[in-house]
Amino acid sequence: MNAKEADKILLKLSGDCAGNPEIAQNDSIRTYTSYNEIDACEFCSLVEDGFACEQGTRRLVDNYSNIVNPKKIFLAENDGVYLSAIVIEDTGHGFSYMDKFVTRRKYQKNGIGKKLFETVLKEENKMCWRAKSDNPVIDFYKKMAPDYIISGEWHCFWKALDSTEIPNAIDYCLSKEETLVQVAKQEYLCHRTPQLNIKR
Repeated sequence: MNAKEADKILLKLSGDCAGNPEIAQNDSIRTYTSYNEIDACEFCSLVEDGFACEQGTRRLVDNYSNIVNPKKIFLAENDGVYLSAIVIEDTGHGFSYMDKFVTRRKYQKNGIGKKLFETVLKEENKMCWRAKSDNPVIDFYKKMAPDYIISGEWHCFWKALDSTEIPNAIDYCLSKEETLVQVAKQEYLCHRTPQLNIKR
């Protein structure tokens, strides 16, 4: 993505977003169907910021766009800045898989992520996802989906699946490749602006 293309996307995204960082109107939550429609660098920045902690952060793997083929990308935006994101993948089994749910640290615990998550649930209805025990929103997941199983390092969650779909959902969750890599704090702070490799 060159500078001219990025400027066009930023102009498109900024649109009529409200000046208040709180999500107050539905038009602040937008849906895309391709990585080509979003600012890849801003998306990667959101992921790194949202998963940052005292030890460092997690970063998208270099081939992320080859591993996850998005059905939808939900973004909470404000003036071209991505505040929260959820990436949804079609499993081909009648339910969706949530690959990513991340919110910038500055906006965590103020309702933006929850509103985005609820918006996704209304649109997707049947959905599954997984998370490690150290995921910053693991307790939120347990409240939203109290029926879950723990397999190895993963918690597997689901919403609105019937009993015949749950085994397939668990298998799908556990079969997915890792899409985040741990980065030490020193490397994170010194790292160049992150990029998302997009196939065109």
